[in-house]
Amino acid sequence: PASAETVTLGSYWLVGLTAQYRVTDSLTVYARADNITDSDYEEVFGYRTLGRNSYVGVRFNFGE
Repeated sequence: PASAETVTLGSYWLVGLTAQYRVTDSLTVYARADNITDSDYEEVFGYRTLGRNSYVGVRFNFGE
C-alpha cells in the first residue's frame, strides 16, 4: 500500500509457555516455547514473524 494508506491486519492468538526449575541456590534451568500453535501472523504489514520456536538455558549465580 501507499505510505499514507491505513492497513488493518487480521486478528491472531499467540500461545507461549515458560518454565524454570531451581536445581540449587545458584543453578536454575529454564525453557521457553513461543507461538506453540505455529500461527501465521504479521505485527507490521509486510514483515513476517517467527513460527513455532523454543529456547532452553542454564542460569548460574556466582554469589551475592
